[in-house]
Amino acid sequence: MSGFNYCFTDLPDHVRTQCAAYLRGGIDAVAIIESDANITNYASASAWQTAIDAEKVKIVHDVKGEFPDGSAVTGENPIGCGNETVIDGFDYVLNIMDFNVSADNDTFYSTVNGRQFYIAFRLCNEGQILVVEVPVTVQASQANIPMSNKEKQRYNVVFSWSGDADFKFDRYTEPAGIFD
Repeated sequence: MSGFNYCFTDLPDHVRTQCAAYLRGGIDAVAIIESDANITNYASASAWQTAIDAEKVKIVHDVKGEFPDGSAVTGENPIGCGNETVIDGFDYVLNIMDFNVSADNDTFYSTVNGRQFYIAFRLCNEGQILVVEVPVTVQASQANIPMSNKEKQRYNVVFSWSGDADFKFDRYTEPAGIFD
């Protein structure tokens, strides 16, 4: 069969979740990590604290976030037989709403806006963080101000990046006390 990718590696096992212990959604903290932070063990609280003390990491606490499905990036299949297009990678976004509106945070978001970092984010009540060690662009507009005084002001922040077709998060046990 022409058109297949013959660069196979052994397929890993698919693991069934036991006793309906499915992971749930919700993101409540994001770490913005300078690319030279040199965190070698993301599960280590002391490694994180060293990077925080060196001002190479900033933790954004008490946010509400989601990571929707990535968007496939396709390109022309270079082989004449088979599908017309192949998957070249995916574009990803992490969306957060940050209700911690203040003059200090106005400055924070205007400073990180448009820059690239690595990121990590904590999954609510799962004891895990997910780390993205590819360049992630921050898109942060100033806080929105709703018409009603019954609604809260918030920053809407988008973290975006592209990954190869085999991109996956690195999952780590949440380092104690860092994302609290």
